[in-house]
Amino acid sequence: MSGLVKRYIEEGGGNFATVKNTTMDATVTIKAVSLDDETFDKSYIIVDGIYDPSGEDCKVRLGIQNLERIAEALGDDEATWPGKKLVCIGTQKYPGLGTAGLLWGGVKAAQREAAPSADVVGNIVNKILAAKPDMTRNAVLKLIEGEKAKAAGLLTGEAAAYLVASNLGVR
Repeated sequence: MSGLVKRYIEEGGGNFATVKNTTMDATVTIKAVSLDDETFDKSYIIVDGIYDPSGEDCKVRLGIQNLERIAEALGDDEATWPGKKLVCIGTQKYPGLGTAGLLWGGVKAAQREAAPSADVVGNIVNKILAAKPDMTRNAVLKLIEGEKAKAAGLLTGEAAAYLVASNLGVR
């Protein structure tokens, strides 16, 4: 962990979504939105939310590019965002910093109604962890991402989670 990332996590507090602990297409249900203008030399919007695949509390740090994308889907009044969802749409490498960051989008109302519940993936992960207590949540999530990557986008998160469960002998 780089010094800047470590400092941010320590000073910003909380369980932040990072490239290492977040899967593509994972959603975060927004609980609250605030401004952090003290941790770094510039301000960031912080979303307090629930990482839907695991049901755990998390925080998401958002810069201007993510905010512009999210505002297109959720509107530009952050007071209306609680209860809505963010979706992880990719990663971006920052060569000068030697790190990568997450790209986020907002989930429009029509998408929220049409999309299968991320809770299903969370339930499958929990079932795997109950049957395989030697595994970690991050290890299971990486297996799910691996299956999705092997399928070159042809598997949903839910389908990949079922496949991982089946491969591990969890019924």
